[in-house]
Amino acid sequence: MGTQICPKCKRNSFTWSIDDEVSNFTSWGCHQCFYQAEENESDECICESCGNKTKMKLKDNQTEYWWCCRCNKITLIKRVLK
Repeated sequence: MGTQICPKCKRNSFTWSIDDEVSNFTSWGCHQCFYQAEENESDECICESCGNKTKMKLKDNQTEYWWCCRCNKITLIKRVLK
């Protein structure tokens, strides 16, 4: 499995795993800063920056955002207030 650039710490240590019990959901985690996020695979689309279908919606306990795993562009959707 390859690694991606982590949206939080910007290191090449962001990897994914598939949850067999919840279909269409992928868990992402960083081995450097321990950031965790979930992806709903049905929310993938074409990135307007690089033109590839590599833009996905990630959600953690504080934010929901679009992230392109190819060009690493992040677009904030909403911030969860606690």
